[in-house]
Amino acid sequence: MEINQEIIKMLYQIQWFSKCGIRDYQSETVIYTNSWVEASEHYNSREWEETTLKARNQLTLYLHNNFSKEYLHWNAIVKEAKIIINTMLSEQLVRTRNEFQLEDVFSECVRWDILNIIMEYSYLSKLRKNIIDFTQNKYYISIL
Repeated sequence: MEINQEIIKMLYQIQWFSKCGIRDYQSETVIYTNSWVEASEHYNSREWEETTLKARNQLTLYLHNNFSKEYLHWNAIVKEAKIIINTMLSEQLVRTRNEFQLEDVFSECVRWDILNIIMEYSYLSKLRKNIIDFTQNKYYISIL
């Protein structure tokens, strides 16, 4: 198992935080906010933390139960993904935090969410056959 390079390429192409404040499409799953203070109430909420933890736990449990051999590589992939995330986003996160006077939790939430995206994509081939069952109770956020 290794990191899915397709998602890494897509993540590197994103102009991070360039769409903040722009309501460019209608969606029932996207929550638009009017300020960074309001946004922080969402990303800093217990509900968001529980949602992301539940999604991560569902993924790891599924992999453990169905693909235990591949799941053994989880920690190594996480370690590599964290290095990629730091290389890709550290400067942008610092700039955004400083510009809008955001707390450290902002950076940590972004890193955690991107890590989850990388991990899901890295195990995507294992999930494709059962994607409907796996995603039934999952909340997705579109970043592209």
